[in-house]
Amino acid sequence: MGTKANVNTRFSRWSYSGVWEKLFQTLAENLENEHDMINGIISTHQHSAGKKDKGFWGFL
Repeated sequence: MGTKANVNTRFSRWSYSGVWEKLFQTLAENLENEHDMINGIISTHQHSAGKKDKGFWGFL
């Protein structure tokens, strides 16, 4: 994913180029498929199970 600055830069570029607008327009046009979902499952390594979670950027 990257640092906060990289995430912000990527989000800003996508906003400026219209990626988010196109995405939401496409989703809005496809309302009859009410059961469509985006897969948000995150897999972790088997040895990371005991590691203390420090949040998204390590301080939350």
